[in-house]
Amino acid sequence: MIVKMLKITLLCLKNERELALERLRDIGAMHIDSAPIADTDDRSESSAKLAVLEKAMLVAESIKGVVASEVDSEMSPDALAESLISLSDEKNKELKKEEELHSNRDLIAPWGDFSPRTLEDIREKGVFVHLCNMPRERFEEFKSEIETIATEKAESVSFHTVQESKHDIHFAIIANFEIDTVELPLARLPENASLAEILAETKSVQSRISEIDAELAEKATFKDNLKKHSAELADQLEFLENRDTMAESGVVAHISGFIPAEKTDELNAAAKDFGWGFMITEPGPDDNTPTYIKVPKMLEVSKPIFEFIGISPGYNEWDVSTCFLVFFTIFVGILVGDAGYGLLFLTTALFAKFMIKGDEKTNQMFNLFILLSLSTVIWGALNGTYFAINAKHLPSWMHGIDWLTDPATKNAHVQQLCFIIAGVHLSFAHLWKAILFINSRKALGEVGWAMLIWGNFLTALNLVVYPGNEWPITLMLVLYVGGLFLTAVFAINWKEIGDICNYPFNLIGTFVDLLSYIRLFAVGLATFYVADSFNNMGVMLMKSSDNMWAVPFLIIFAVIVILAGHGLNIILAGLAILVHGIRLNTLEFSNHMSLQWLGHVYAPFKKRDK
Repeated sequence: MIVKMLKITLLCLKNERELALERLRDIGAMHIDSAPIADTDDRSESSAKLAVLEKAMLVAESIKGVVASEVDSEMSPDALAESLISLSDEKNKELKKEEELHSNRDLIAPWGDFSPRTLEDIREKGVFVHLCNMPRERFEEFKSEIETIATEKAESVSFHTVQESKHDIHFAIIANFEIDTVELPLARLPENASLAEILAETKSVQSRISEIDAELAEKATFKDNLKKHSAELADQLEFLENRDTMAESGVVAHISGFIPAEKTDELNAAAKDFGWGFMITEPGPDDNTPTYIKVPKMLEVSKPIFEFIGISPGYNEWDVSTCFLVFFTIFVGILVGDAGYGLLFLTTALFAKFMIKGDEKTNQMFNLFILLSLSTVIWGALNGTYFAINAKHLPSWMHGIDWLTDPATKNAHVQQLCFIIAGVHLSFAHLWKAILFINSRKALGEVGWAMLIWGNFLTALNLVVYPGNEWPITLMLVLYVGGLFLTAVFAINWKEIGDICNYPFNLIGTFVDLLSYIRLFAVGLATFYVADSFNNMGVMLMKSSDNMWAVPFLIIFAVIVILAGHGLNIILAGLAILVHGIRLNTLEFSNHMSLQWLGHVYAPFKKRDK
């Protein structure tokens, strides 16, 4: 449920505002409201230090194979951070230099070990040497043109091939007269560096990169020091930001925010102890009230979902976390739909939970993973699907139930089940709202929308699942006529042009949203056929040769193909969960529940370690 919040304005003496903030932070209940913030030097300095620390932590985390040290560094965290960033910047410069050296090496390598300075020395003695490269098919024509020019000038010119390839030719033109270089396909050469010099400098640069890597690895072992100091600085920065948002009036300073109604007694006691004054009011519609959701302990596994997708209902909306969790669990089971995958996920989750002693959030994540794995196992077992292995190769107790495995009817039955889930999910949203609006005419309007959804359900069965079969037409007409009457009379404000214009689109939307749930069937079927295709590929590989010596290698190759295929299929199933499983809750259901997810999470002012 969404906890009732109260708006509070706290007053204290201006010269005691930092002490008041420290007490507020110890209480850890007040969500500070955003307000204009004054510029102060100490806050700017803390912000800059935190930015450096965060950049340094990125550097430390990017270094692979580093084990965090249990001993504190002799360097201060700030100095350690600056050293890591400095080393990282130097490494980037050295890598760029190495890249340039490799490029120069590739340019000069075809010509051998010489320095371009040599060409200038020869030029001063009246001999003009031009190093060129061009496509082989044009070389003879070009050579003839240059020789013709030399003949016209009564001068001498010679061509010397240095290196040839299938397509290009590198050659030197040696003449005792100056040739217009615009007409020459001159080769690009590094300036004033021989091949030996480039190779020597490259070796030096690579040596320095190795030294930097060693220094970075050594300093990165103290990354926990950086994390700890970063958390301390983040606390300090938040404290300073809240201090700088406190408005002043004479000798009094005040700050505004929100507090759960259940915490007012604790705040009242603190106010008496420290001599504060405060005013408490109900949040208004224009207030940026945070959303504080409390769910039963057993349903806290829903928290990682909302944290992952980064959404929260508004304060004046409804907490749908329980409903979200129930249907999301069902969706995941159908989308993945393979008991073999589910058992693999479940084993991994249980092992990870046993081996990793994490905090509360980590345990919630593992518990969610276990729940979703169980849903996948149950749905896969009902379908008799284990890594898409043909049922004839499985024992009879793994064949699933006939209603979902009979080849003649299983697709229609799964489609029907998807539409049943859609009807329950979407109509539940409207019936929930009807209960919330129980003393209002809107309640009957919401009942009307629920009736339309079930009318659409019968239509979908007639059109999609069992075409040609006539489902109860009378019941369908009753649902449609009743739904249209109730929505037109009680859900639409005929004085609002917006309501009138949107009404036809909302009617169409109820049918489109219900049809959208067919994606559960389609994606689940696709997951099965992808796995089945890779299984068949592996079998074909094993049977592709009668040579007894080749069979072991084919078996190994087939196993690799099957494992790779199932790995890819698991990744695709994960993407399907993100795209479809979350979408049906946050779009289709939320649209019928009138949820906009515009809220922001209640974040009380307190120390991070609390």
